Formats: sequence, structure tokens, C-alpha cells
Amino acid sequence: MHNETVLEPTEWVERYSRELFRFAMQRLRNEDDAEDVVQETFLTAWRTRDSFRGDLSERNWLYMILKSRIIDLVRRRQTRQRTFTDVEDLGEDNFREDGHWAPEYRARPWPADAMTDVDRQDFQEVFDLCLGNLNERQRLIFLAKEVDGFEAEEICQEFDITPSNLWVILHRARLKLRGCLEKNWFGTPPEAS
Repeated sequence: MHNETVLEPTEWVERYSRELFRFAMQRLRNEDDAEDVVQETFLTAWRTRDSFRGDLSERNWLYMILKSRIIDLVRRRQTRQRTFTDVEDLGEDNFREDGHWAPEYRARPWPADAMTDVDRQDFQEVFDLCLGNLNERQRLIFLAKEVDGFEAEEICQEFDITPSNLWVILHRARLKLRGCLEKNWFGTPPEAS
């Protein structure tokens, strides 16, 4: 189905640069990188404007390009630095000698009304700070799965990881986010074991 959406490249910067920059900042946590990928997004969109079919709105098409530029940046970094050591971030106390989770490390349920304020601006600020505690790869993978709604298979392809590695990364990211939110938002630090 062909949509009659007409691209307006002369208005892209004014219309979309701020929201694209916020999106990139949330994922990259670096102003220079965020600015670069937004500029690359506009440049790529300009170069490929003739291939725009109108299946997406102009805005969504730019977001699709931006997501691709962010993933390209992360891939370039990964090829330069192939180390991934976030196990130590979780703390040795959470594991038994055989490497499995210690039985006393259990996530306590949050209060029933804990998620009623998630749309509030101050929650979003705390959540963004907690996201900043994740390493870049964890943050991008978590956001791709939980916020952007990418399928696991697509994430594995984009980040060149196995499905089991994906679930380990997501599990660790969720644990770190939960601990940070418990401490900084819900005011219920995890119980000491």
C-alpha cells in the first residue's frame, strides 16, 4: 500500500532534531555521539529520499534510520573492543560457588501501587539515571527489547549475539534497573542477605 506522504527535508531539522536527539541521548548517554547519529540520520535520509515509499510517516521513517545509525555506532565500537565483562557489576555475593544464583537473592514484589506514577516526569528522570548505570550494550539491548519492541531474533542479529546471551544480558539489565529503582524511586532498598 502506497501512502501519499510527501517528504519535507527542508523542515526535518526544525521538526525532528530535538526529539531524535533525546531518543539518541537516552540510548548513547553521550551528547557528541547523539548529535553525530542525528546528523547521520538526516544525511542518510537526504541521500535515500528517492527510495521513500510512504509506508511509514516521515517521522517514523527518520526514527527507523536513527535506530539503524545507533546500532551501527555500537557495532563499530564492538569490533574495536570485544570485551564484555558485566558479571562483576552484579557482585560476587549474588552467586554460589558453582556460578548459579544464590537462593537468598530473591526479588521482593513491589507494593501494589508502585507503578502508578511511571508516567510522571520525575519518575522518568530517575529511570533515565538508572538506565545510565547500565553499560552501553546492556542499555541498547534493553531499550531495543523493552521500549522499542524489537523481536529477540532481530536483536540477536543486530548485536551479533546468541539467544541465550540475549536473555542473560536482559536479565542482568533488569536486575540492575530494579535495584536502582528500589533505591532511588521506591525507597525500598533490597534486603541484605
